[in-house]
Amino acid sequence: MSLFEKEIAAIVNLALLEDRVSEDVTGQACIERDRRAQAEIYAKEALIYCGSPVIDPVLHLSGATIAYEVIAHEGEPYAVGDTLVKLAGNALDLLRVERVLLNFMQRLSGIATTTRSFAMEASPLKVYDTRKTTPGWRALEKYAVVKGGGTNHRMNLSDLILVKNNHIDANEGDIRLTLMRVFERKDAAMRVEVEVRNAEELACALEFPVDIIMLDNMRGEALMEAVKIIRMQPKSILIEASGNIDLQSLAEMKQAGVDAVSTSKITAGAFPVDIAMAISYQ
Repeated sequence: MSLFEKEIAAIVNLALLEDRVSEDVTGQACIERDRRAQAEIYAKEALIYCGSPVIDPVLHLSGATIAYEVIAHEGEPYAVGDTLVKLAGNALDLLRVERVLLNFMQRLSGIATTTRSFAMEASPLKVYDTRKTTPGWRALEKYAVVKGGGTNHRMNLSDLILVKNNHIDANEGDIRLTLMRVFERKDAAMRVEVEVRNAEELACALEFPVDIIMLDNMRGEALMEAVKIIRMQPKSILIEASGNIDLQSLAEMKQAGVDAVSTSKITAGAFPVDIAMAISYQ
């Protein structure tokens, strides 16, 4: 089992436990144990589908006796009424896992759908996600970002050195001192990104062999000038724009010539899409 599969199993198990799927008192009270049923999970609004990796863990970990067929393809668009998944099996099992399955699909498809809007508007820039994810859901939410056409930034704190204002403030507010300590102590292979908020911080950052510069909340002439200065450096430095990035600001970012934008709006700001399950009994 891969790390991704283990992370999915952990969050699925938690979802099943919180919904007490083995204690469906309503279903047990009014439906025969051997009743059979068929179901279709379908889109109730236009969306980018994402969620297939959770189906097998939900069914397996819940002990459900259900066969299924995934009709939809991850990362592809679907219209109102389109069938995404077909299921068949024990009626009680279908009812007790229905909400857990739909919760995962609605959330993940919502992230993929929102990300696709940003990716299309930002093209050819890359759209990075952030670490502003639902606790415990990071692997799945970042998976949905990729299916929506986005790019994962750091998965966790061990992936990259990212010097931000809080790190600078902890070093007497001195970005030069902060970066000096970083380059003295870091592993040789570890990449370094630094967040800058103005021309003065940018000048200090460029004294060091940083790999990525994040332009935080820069707009207008300040943004254009910062990009121009970075492009003049002998070393190739990736330019990332961040801070209140929304669909309306992407045109300015493209015009300025940055390489990528990062935004929490594709995860923390994404709304679940409307997906439902229609059940027919035999």
